[in-house]
Amino acid sequence: MASKAEDLVDAIVTRLAAGTYTVPVTVSKVLAPVYNRSELAGVRVDIFSGGRTWEKLNRGSVWLNGYVIGIVVRKPAKPVNDDIGQLLLLTEQLFDQVKDQTFAGVVLQEGEQDEPFRMESLLDEGKGHIELRLTYKGT
Repeated sequence: MASKAEDLVDAIVTRLAAGTYTVPVTVSKVLAPVYNRSELAGVRVDIFSGGRTWEKLNRGSVWLNGYVIGIVVRKPAKPVNDDIGQLLLLTEQLFDQVKDQTFAGVVLQEGEQDEPFRMESLLDEGKGHIELRLTYKGT
């Protein structure tokens, strides 16, 4: 039996894999989104469980469960506007696919992208790297 977090990841992978984007993408579920530059042949979208929160809603036994889901978008890239622009647009398209959906009985409460892309990944490793963090909550 899978955990609720894994069910949520599976549902998001299914939804994103069925989407249409401006560039071809490979969407996959991973335990940890780590791999070498040599393994990166195209655009990869990796979805993983990023953490869990519990919040008590009353004095009784009602709890609000929070599930943090990470989405990492990577592609071979150079520090030029076209490559960065493609990644930024793809990030918007991915968020649009999930923003109004309920997955595994929980709803999206917050989406966050701390930085537009990781500059060190671009310059040092030759790959564009963008992270999104989605927080889903439900009882």
